[in-house]
Amino acid sequence: MMDDVTIRVLILTRPEVFKYFGGEAVQIRETSKALAKLGVSVDVSTDLRPDCSPYDVVHLFNLTMVAETYVQARHAWKQGKPLVLSPIYCTWDEFERLGRRGFLRWINRLLPSVEARQRLKAFAKAFLAENHSAHWLQFVKGYRREQKEILRMVDVILPNCRCEAEAIEREFGRHGAEIQVVPNGVDPLWVEEVSPTPFVDRYGLHDFVLCVGRIDERKNQVALIKALADTGIRLVFIGGLSPRHNAYNREFLELVSRYSNVHYLGQLDHKMVLSAMKAARVHALPSWLETPGLTSLEAGLLGCRIVTTDRGGPPEYFGEMAWYCQPNDLASIRRAVLAAWEAEETPPLREHILANFTWDHAARMTLEGYRKALEKRGFGPSACAGRTLRKDRRETP
Repeated sequence: MMDDVTIRVLILTRPEVFKYFGGEAVQIRETSKALAKLGVSVDVSTDLRPDCSPYDVVHLFNLTMVAETYVQARHAWKQGKPLVLSPIYCTWDEFERLGRRGFLRWINRLLPSVEARQRLKAFAKAFLAENHSAHWLQFVKGYRREQKEILRMVDVILPNCRCEAEAIEREFGRHGAEIQVVPNGVDPLWVEEVSPTPFVDRYGLHDFVLCVGRIDERKNQVALIKALADTGIRLVFIGGLSPRHNAYNREFLELVSRYSNVHYLGQLDHKMVLSAMKAARVHALPSWLETPGLTSLEAGLLGCRIVTTDRGGPPEYFGEMAWYCQPNDLASIRRAVLAAWEAEETPPLREHILANFTWDHAARMTLEGYRKALEKRGFGPSACAGRTLRKDRRETP
C-alpha cells in the first residue's frame, strides 16, 4: 500500500467547533493524535479558504451544519485535492417538531420544511455568526443544494455508524463516494488510573445516576429529571449550560432547585468527570439523537450501566449491553433507567468497547479511508513511492 510514504492531511472544520468543544471537537483532536502515531502528518484549520497545496488529502467535517463545510469543500476541490468527509449527519425532524422550546418551537411550527428553516437560520447567521459570507451563500444557494454538491465532490465518506450512512443514502440518493464506517472511540490508557475517590471526596456523592453532556434541548436532561424526580435516586448532571438554549436552561435549573435528589455540578475538568463516572452506577443520556455519545462510551468503559436513546447509532455500538429509551416518552426513560439501576449483573460492555471502539482503531480505519480517496483519484502505490502524491488533479463533481 502506501506505508512507505507519509500522507499529509489537512482537517477543515468550522471555528464554532472549538468554541463550544463538544463531541465533534473531541473526535477531531483524538483522531489527529492517533493518526500521528500511525505516521500521518495532520494539520487542523478553521479557515474557509486555506492553501491546500502542501497536503495529499483534505478531510472535511459535518454535513449537518454545512455552510462553512461547503465553502471549504469547494475551495479544496478547485485545488484538485482528494476529499474525505466525516458527515456527523443526523436527521433533526423529530427533535425540531417535539424537542424544541420557546421561539424555535414556534419557528418550526411556522416553517415545517427543513429547507425553509435552514435558510432562515442562514439569514440570521449572516448578521450574527462568524464567517458571515458562508451563511449568505447558503441563504442564496440553498441548504439541500449545498449538501448535495458536497456529496458529489467528496471521494470517501466516513460515517460513525451504518445507520448514518443509510440516512445519507436515503435522503440524498446515490452520490458516488465510497463509504468507510469509522466508529467513535475512547482512550483506554487512563482507565486503570481512574478512581472514584476525588469525586466522592469533593462532592460526597456515590452510587447515583449520572448524565454528562452540555445542557441543551437535544440532550434532553429535563425529561430525565421529570422521569426520575419521585424515585429518590440521586441524579447528577455535569456539563455547561448551552448559550443558545436560555429557555431550556431556566426550566432545567428550576427543576434542579425543586428536587433534593437532583444535583447540577456545572462544567468539570475531564479527570473529575471520569472520577464521577467511576463513582456512578448508571450513566443516562436520553438524547433525541446520538452517534452514540462519547460520554456513554467513556462511562461504559469505566463500569457504568448505560442508558441511552434508541435513536441513531447507540444500538449499533452497544447491542444488548445497554438499556434503551424513547426520548419523547417519560415512562420509557423511567423504565430504562430503573431496569439498569436494579440489574443484578453488569453486561460485558468494557471488553466490547476495548475491542471495537478506541481512537487507535478509529485512526486505522480513517487512514484506510484516506488511502481509498487517494487510489480513487489515481494515486496508487507506484505514484506514492514516486512522491507524486500531491500532484493536483481537477475533476468535475
